[in-house]
Amino acid sequence: MLDIEDEKMTSSTNIQVDEVAKLVAIVEHMMRARDNDARLDKAIDRTIEIAGQFGGRNITDFLTIYKTEMQQRDVIEEKQISSFKRVVAIGLEGRIREIQATQTTWVGFERALLAEYMLEDTSRMTRHMLMKWIEKKGKNLNALGVYNEFDQMYNRLPSTDQMFLEGDKVLYFLKAIDMNDRWELGSLLEDETQSNGLIADWVAVRRACDRFDKRRRWLDDSDMEGPIVQGWKAPIATEMSKQSESTKRAMEENDVRFEIAMDDTTKADDEHVWTSSTLVLDTLAIASSNRCKTQEMEGEDEEMKVEANV
Repeated sequence: MLDIEDEKMTSSTNIQVDEVAKLVAIVEHMMRARDNDARLDKAIDRTIEIAGQFGGRNITDFLTIYKTEMQQRDVIEEKQISSFKRVVAIGLEGRIREIQATQTTWVGFERALLAEYMLEDTSRMTRHMLMKWIEKKGKNLNALGVYNEFDQMYNRLPSTDQMFLEGDKVLYFLKAIDMNDRWELGSLLEDETQSNGLIADWVAVRRACDRFDKRRRWLDDSDMEGPIVQGWKAPIATEMSKQSESTKRAMEENDVRFEIAMDDTTKADDEHVWTSSTLVLDTLAIASSNRCKTQEMEGEDEEMKVEANV
């Protein structure tokens, strides 16, 4: 009898422990959910406090603030997407819901928003603007500074322009580097397996820029000047010069492609004008040529008829 009662008591105790564990789990889940909601609410409040409600303009800047506030508070992507309608102005909720219904990741949602509202974005970047910045002299930036600036501007380009420039992205970046440093940095980016002779890994380019800047600071450090250091510098400079010669030859070939891209981009704004004019002139020239050929053929036919009659 005692054994049976002990078993009942043990069973009852186990059930109670299980129920308590379930209650604890439910309470912890509720507390986590409440904490997540509180962090989400805080992120939304801060976004509106900084940028106001999104009214359809300057989507790039607004998304930068929104993402920063969400990521600082570890809000999951699903919540970032579903809560975006809470930060938009009245009248835009319907369109935002339509975009939300088609996207399951933040990257896709962000791209869809940029595509929808980019034309109203005063901070948008165009290929022409990027090329102008690449040509600009005296940027007063080290290699890593040029990399970061180029990367930001490139990422603000429309996706179609990014795809157009992707194959020669590293080449365009090198063209933005000061002429005095271009060949030396280019020697760190060589890759003979690539069609343009330069590496394609954009992260590796950043590491090369960091390494180049550190080496340049070391070589230019006036506190280290002296006979021994000068003896170290000489072979390093010689080796860099040798490396840069092969890079220089490869980049000189790429310069032609870059100049063509620059020329095409500069003319992009009025492309419809000169393209139409060129087509008209070509059409007229072809028509004129055809008329001349027709007249020549008719003349030859007449001569042949005369000769046949004779």
